[in-house]
Amino acid sequence: MRQRTTWFILLVFVVAIVAVGCGNSQAEQDKKLEVAAFQYARGEVQSRLPSPNSAVFPGFETVNIIEHDDGTLELSGRVAHTAGGQRASTNFNIIVYQEGNGLWRTESLDLDL
Repeated sequence: MRQRTTWFILLVFVVAIVAVGCGNSQAEQDKKLEVAAFQYARGEVQSRLPSPNSAVFPGFETVNIIEHDDGTLELSGRVAHTAGGQRASTNFNIIVYQEGNGLWRTESLDLDL
């Protein structure tokens, strides 16, 4: 009887570890997807600014990211840059999606220039 109890406790322990491990891996995958989308979006926004090399983006944590049911990700935030010799801050909103081959594409991009 004691041996059964030991095996049962061990089984419960292993199942708990596996369940916790699987939960973290999905969150990690979501985070990696969001970081990749942010990196792509940053390049797209920067390329459309009047002076792309002057762009200063906020950190990843300050950008609002929404994952839509259709698989697209919507990123919005502000970017500092130089426009007409003056420092400016511009709102951006970009919707991106990842193709099957891993490449990112832009569905729409709005800049308040």
